[in-house]
Amino acid sequence: MLKKFYITKAAGDTAQGVNAPSLDKFQRMEQLNDMLHLGWTIKGFKDDGSESYFLLEKA
Repeated sequence: MLKKFYITKAAGDTAQGVNAPSLDKFQRMEQLNDMLHLGWTIKGFKDDGSESYFLLEKA
């Protein structure tokens, strides 16, 4: 299973019905660490200036 785990998202995504994370970057990173402890692995990272996310995978 693959999952996008957003750290930041473009502001325009909210207008398209996609809600940006309500937590700041540091709180999101704490959540990411919790997911890694639950067995998720990082498959990649994307940062294009307007949004940043990890691609996570769990068997």
